Amino acid sequence: MTIRAICGPPGSGKTAYVTERAQSGELIVDVDALFHALSGLPWYDKPRPLLKYVLAARDGAMDELERFQNIGAWIIADAPTRAERNALRDRFDAEVTVLETPSGVCLERLAQDDRRPGQLAEWMPRVLSWWKRYEKDDRDIVITP
Repeated sequence: MTIRAICGPPGSGKTAYVTERAQSGELIVDVDALFHALSGLPWYDKPRPLLKYVLAARDGAMDELERFQNIGAWIIADAPTRAERNALRDRFDAEVTVLETPSGVCLERLAQDDRRPGQLAEWMPRVLSWWKRYEKDDRDIVITP
């Protein structure tokens, strides 16, 4: 079964990319979706005290995926560094795709995202930080929307 890691800055379209391609029965590991599912709060409303529970759920899912690798899966991660993406590649023999969505496009999407009303100032440094930390790797599949 194929395990795919989809990486990119906030607002790059990772969740949309996976949603358009995932097949029924495939596992999708996405911290944002887990936060929403475990808290019952609106998307991107992330109280800090819940983070350890969300990460435990993500880690548990990834541990089981690593152990069995008997289903197709998608792992959504920021992963701007080679080391972060290589860790996913090595652990799961994952196919790694990076969405190199320009920062201006990411910020425009974030500003228009109904799930993040009035949060552009909070997300802007995260997008810019991703691009500052980003390291290309010839083994990645790169998509520039």
